[in-house]
Amino acid sequence: MYVPHLSLIYSEMSIADRVSMVESIDLEALPATVRTDTLAVVDTTGEVSEWRTISTAGL
Repeated sequence: MYVPHLSLIYSEMSIADRVSMVESIDLEALPATVRTDTLAVVDTTGEVSEWRTISTAGL
């Protein structure tokens, strides 16, 4: 199953820290929609510094 998403944090965190972070988000302050003009496919193998952009496409 493909589930597109926007990852904002890349970190090794405990479940308790993740739950705490999620609960601290003010959902009312977030926009209802987000617009973007580019899609990127990234190989996320290894450390963040080793990630490679495979392809990008304008939307």
